[in-house]
Order: sequence, then structure tokens, then C-alpha cells
Amino acid sequence: MRNRPTRDTSHGRPPSAEGICTQRLTTGVNSLNNENPPSASVRGKVQEVLPGQNLVKINLGSDMGVNENNTLEVFRLQPKAEYLGRLRIVEAHHRVAAAAGPARAAPSALPEGR
Repeated sequence: MRNRPTRDTSHGRPPSAEGICTQRLTTGVNSLNNENPPSASVRGKVQEVLPGQNLVKINLGSDMGVNENNTLEVFRLQPKAEYLGRLRIVEAHHRVAAAAGPARAAPSALPEGR
């Protein structure tokens, strides 16, 4: 599977530590309601919640089969298993990705590192 070439979204600003884009999703095809899971089963963690942007940084990327517009179902496993919602990948790099959502819970409800 070939990755699509990435485009420069920095607009002259220096890139962030991991080069994660902070763009927002548009409605329509990229809606969180449309399921589009990665081709492989993946399991990862939220690394960082980006406040005010409705984005989270996760420890999964294109090396693990996660690509732009894929959706991931998010669960809290401890202290009690709980479904938190669906994330949509807005930008995927080799080892990390930025995702918008989840649809049912605010990103602040997502614990970092779980």
C-alpha cells in the first residue's frame, strides 16, 4: 500500500515536535458518523489531548496501517471499561497521528496514556 504524498500545511510556521497538523474536519464524507476502520486491527493509546482544537495525538501511525480518514473506536479500560466514542484520523505520520473527535465524548474525557 502506497502512502499519499503529504503537503506542507505549516504556512511558514515551524513544525510542532511531531509535525502533527492542527486542522479541523469538514462535514460530509469525513463525518465521524461514517465508519472507516483501518485495514488491520490496531490498539493504541491517546498520547496528548490538544485543548481547544478538538484533536488528540495517538501513538498509532501509517506504519501500523492507520491512515487519514480512518476511524477508530475509543474505550477507557480502567477503572471500568467504557465506550468513549469514535475518532477520525486527520493526519497520519509513521508512528503518530492526529485525530478529531470523539463523537460521543469531548476529547477532555480521553485520558492521556490510556
